[in-house]
Amino acid sequence: MQLREKTAKAWSELNHVPILPEHINCLGCRADGIKTVFCDSLCEIRQCALKKGVETCGDCEELEKCPTVGMILADNPGALKNLKG
Repeated sequence: MQLREKTAKAWSELNHVPILPEHINCLGCRADGIKTVFCDSLCEIRQCALKKGVETCGDCEELEKCPTVGMILADNPGALKNLKG
């Protein structure tokens, strides 16, 4: 539970929204099942994918030039590979 609390606090600070430990249960965008409260209602990336009708931003043709996910890709080179599945 301590790791979940630490993660919730860090995500709250990074995203400037209140995220509680119970909000971070998630099986991921590509898996059926539990999604975080953050993803379903606040995540710009998830909302963009849903608006464009793709399962995840990894399925979007504009991924590599996307300003919404660009900051994440710049900070994490492995993220692009993961997103493309």
